[in-house]
Amino acid sequence: MHSGKTTYSEETLVKIIKQDKQQRDFVYKTGLNILHKSFNSNPKDSCVPGGFYYTTLNRGHNYYHYGTLLVIVKIPDDAQIVQDPDETYGKKWRTDKIILCEEYPLFDVKTIEKFNLKITPDYIIEACVNGKMTVALLKFLRDTTFVQLEHYELVIIHCACEYNQFDVLGWLCPPDPKR
Repeated sequence: MHSGKTTYSEETLVKIIKQDKQQRDFVYKTGLNILHKSFNSNPKDSCVPGGFYYTTLNRGHNYYHYGTLLVIVKIPDDAQIVQDPDETYGKKWRTDKIILCEEYPLFDVKTIEKFNLKITPDYIIEACVNGKMTVALLKFLRDTTFVQLEHYELVIIHCACEYNQFDVLGWLCPPDPKR
């Protein structure tokens, strides 16, 4: 019997975007998005205007700096697709049509668990600079990853101060009980 749950693989297509869904001069919407400019079909061009970029779930960690939402995407059968030649950050593709499906907050424990996200130093830094570092996330990262949070304490403290996340500061720097 089918449980009705969607299963995701490492090859599930994803896009990392900002909360407002704006990237460059385009505002994405849930559902079908069609490029309003001409599509750049030159396979030798990299990171250029003229297409919507996406990657796979197992390469998503290379693009954490692009936003705060992890979006599952689909590509319509009639879409034009070009693989970007620059694989510095892993494979990515551009297309003239993209369907935004389910959205998940990137810096959320449930999202990490659901997709088994790779936690990298960039993930920690991006969570901080986007004001998304929480005590729950810190505890989860401390308890479940091989990333040593001590190496990022200054960044976490700086961002917690900047975004008035006093609970994070209190967790990182508890008061001295001897005082």
